[in-house]
Amino acid sequence: MPSRRHHQRRRHPTHPSSSRTSPTSVAPGATVTVTNDDSQAHTVTSDDGGFDVKVGSGQTVTMTAPDSAGRYGFVCSFHANMSGVLVAE
Repeated sequence: MPSRRHHQRRRHPTHPSSSRTSPTSVAPGATVTVTNDDSQAHTVTSDDGGFDVKVGSGQTVTMTAPDSAGRYGFVCSFHANMSGVLVAE
């Protein structure tokens, strides 16, 4: 049976100066690409500790979405005013 993992692009969703694309949702277990077009480093840190990735200035990283469907709040640990929700469904 083929893998249900999908490659979907997601950029940091709340930084006003970055270009961003945010899918409505991703499949559980999908590979999510995060691109930081900003001059400062950021993180995508889940509220429940399920994921935490650092994205340096000008970098692109990938992370794996949680395996279970749900809504996963996250913040940038460097900039508390930057937050979003990753939806896995």
